[in-house]
Amino acid sequence: MKPIALACAALLACAPAVFAADDNPPEAPKEDAPLAERIRTLISMLIDPNANLRKAAERQLIDIGEPVVPILTDIMSKSGDLGIQARGRVILSEIPNAITLRKLRALTFAEINFKGAELSAIVDFISDESVRLDYEKRGVNFVLKDNAAAKRIETLRLRNIPLYDALKVITDLADCEFAVDNGIVVIRARKPETAQP
Repeated sequence: MKPIALACAALLACAPAVFAADDNPPEAPKEDAPLAERIRTLISMLIDPNANLRKAAERQLIDIGEPVVPILTDIMSKSGDLGIQARGRVILSEIPNAITLRKLRALTFAEINFKGAELSAIVDFISDESVRLDYEKRGVNFVLKDNAAAKRIETLRLRNIPLYDALKVITDLADCEFAVDNGIVVIRARKPETAQP
């Protein structure tokens, strides 16, 4: 056999099977569908009788994030279905939190160094750096509540740390806590634990 014939035979042996006219090719994974169509499909699943499917669709819509907002808002305005309305409101309220939490985990700070600084100065630095590090240049929004701004940290030296982990360290050192509310990181003084009788 000639080398060309051998190469053709090898290619044919490795080639995928050809479907007969009446065979159905395998379905493409849902991730290959256009995003808007995938979002509409997930929204239609919000009224599925199966609670597990409804919850999975809700979670996926929240994970997709911002592209869901205009499509879901439009469908909610045209739909009288109470299930779509209720679950849609939950999804729309959770999307900003999901986006912020993703940023907190994705943005990695090369270095955070402070000595004898108030928490407000540290948060100002983190806020400015989050804009610089964010590819969208939006950064993360912060609010200091309950006298948290005046809390002091004597020494802070962190390297190569995701913002989420840095916030845990910083708030612990300042005897504060943080939560994400409506897409904003809220830092407040830790409430004293109630004494057990």
